[in-house]
Amino acid sequence: QIESEDNVLGRLLAGGLEDLAIVSEIYQRAYAREPGETERKTLSHFLASERAGGRERRKVLEDVLWAVINSKELQLNY
Repeated sequence: QIESEDNVLGRLLAGGLEDLAIVSEIYQRAYAREPGETERKTLSHFLASERAGGRERRKVLEDVLWAVINSKELQLNY
């Protein structure tokens, strides 16, 4: 489901949003909150380093989505 072209991530990418805006949307949908400042800095660094390493944008954002889905916060609250 995460790799499906016609999912939420695919639609966000097609909408032309920047990476951190997509991450914020993922957080809103999963946790009903924005990422905190520390999370935003960590994710920004992760996104930049992965892209600098030549990874495809979608694959990097899929990794973020997987991390959110598998997080204790999501599992314990929902």
